[in-house]
Amino acid sequence: MAVSTAIFTQSPYPRGLDMTQRRFLVAGTLAFAASPATYPAGGIPITIAANNNNQGGIDMPGVSNGNAVRGTIDSRAGSGYIYKWTTKDLWAASTAYAVGQSIIDSNGNIQTVTAITSSGDSGSTQPTWALPTDATPNPTTTDNQVTWTLENPGVNCGLVQIFQSAGSAAPLVELTQGASIPAAVSSDLISCILEFLKG
Repeated sequence: MAVSTAIFTQSPYPRGLDMTQRRFLVAGTLAFAASPATYPAGGIPITIAANNNNQGGIDMPGVSNGNAVRGTIDSRAGSGYIYKWTTKDLWAASTAYAVGQSIIDSNGNIQTVTAITSSGDSGSTQPTWALPTDATPNPTTTDNQVTWTLENPGVNCGLVQIFQSAGSAAPLVELTQGASIPAAVSSDLISCILEFLKG
C-alpha cells in the first residue's frame, strides 16, 4: 500500500534549552504530501526535512541530533480533521505488520516495513538490526515474514494520526488503515513543535 508522508521543516537553531542543557525545542511547519496515497497503519511518519547540508536531521551546531521525546501539533481549524502526535511503538514478537508501519528497534533507530510475505508476521525473537554505513545509509533487515528498512537516524521521529469528526458533538474517529487521504489533509500545513533529548 502507498504510504503518505508528513515533512517537518524547522528553524535550524534551538527554540529553547532547559537548565540541564539536555533538551531543546524546535518549531516549524508540518506539510502533508498525501495524494495519491492511503492511510498507513498507526499514522503517517513525521520526517524531518534535510538540513542545509542535505544530510537530514536537525541542523544543530555543536550537538548531536538526539531523539524526539514529545511533540505538539496545532490542528488545522475548520477542516473537520484533527491531527495528533504519537510516538512509535517498540518492536513486538510474533506480530502481524503491514507495509508502512514503523517501530523503534533495539538500537533506538526507526525501522519501517517495506515488504512482507504471507501474513507479515515478525519473528519470535528480535533480529540483529543492520546498521547504516556510508555506502548503505538505509540497510534492510529480514525479520521472519517482514522486511524492515532503516530510516535515516534522527530523521523520522514520530507519527501523526488523523482523526475526523462528523460534527462538534461527534466522537473523533481515526482514519481507517488503507483509506484514501482526504483532500482537506493532502498538502496541508500545520504548526508543529518537537522536543528533543540530546544524544
